[in-house]
Amino acid sequence: MLQEQWIEEVQPNIKDISRAVNRSQHTQRNFDLSRSIPKNHLDSLLHSMTECPSKNNIAFYKVHMITNRKMIDKLYETTQGFHFKDKETDEWGVEGNSQVLANLLVLFEALPINLELFENEPEGYTPPNGYRNG
Repeated sequence: MLQEQWIEEVQPNIKDISRAVNRSQHTQRNFDLSRSIPKNHLDSLLHSMTECPSKNNIAFYKVHMITNRKMIDKLYETTQGFHFKDKETDEWGVEGNSQVLANLLVLFEALPINLELFENEPEGYTPPNGYRNG
């Protein structure tokens, strides 16, 4: 009975989630920098990134949400979006990644993981790629 209730409650939300995922796959580069993202939206994004399920409820990453325009502009200066060949000089150049210029930058910092937490896993199990102690 409880499972049937859960399915009835969750089913409409699955369609909303699928629709949101599909809509978010489009690249956005025409940011309105005169507007800021409301705090409750930032809080909701942070909650969804930090409270999602994970193996043994382990935090594999730390989330950094950057809205400071000066910091975003500095980070943009370090990016490489694509290479291009100048038609006049015939030299190669690098264009910055304009997606970094958004009103919000979200950075994921990998955290070290205590591999002892995975000692009781079945033979052949390996922790997620890229994670190690230290």
